[in-house]
Amino acid sequence: ENMVLVEDAADVAALALPADAKLAFITQTTLSVDEAKVVIDALRAKYPQVVGPSKDDICYATQNRQDAVRDLVPEADVVLVLGSQN
Repeated sequence: ENMVLVEDAADVAALALPADAKLAFITQTTLSVDEAKVVIDALRAKYPQVVGPSKDDICYATQNRQDAVRDLVPEADVVLVLGSQN
């Protein structure tokens, strides 16, 4: 009851928390750093008092793989990413 899942900036915009609420955020470690930054920036813009981890808690191995795929896209007709459903 004291946790709200936000997945994107639109979810942040839809939040109806008091402007002076005591807020903190954490992120899923496998998120893209770029995508997480968009959501975190939206949170900080709407709720300047929000606090987060003292250091980035996103897995940089994941980000490195995502960056590698981004670099491969111009070189290939198809890029297949294999992984589990979650």
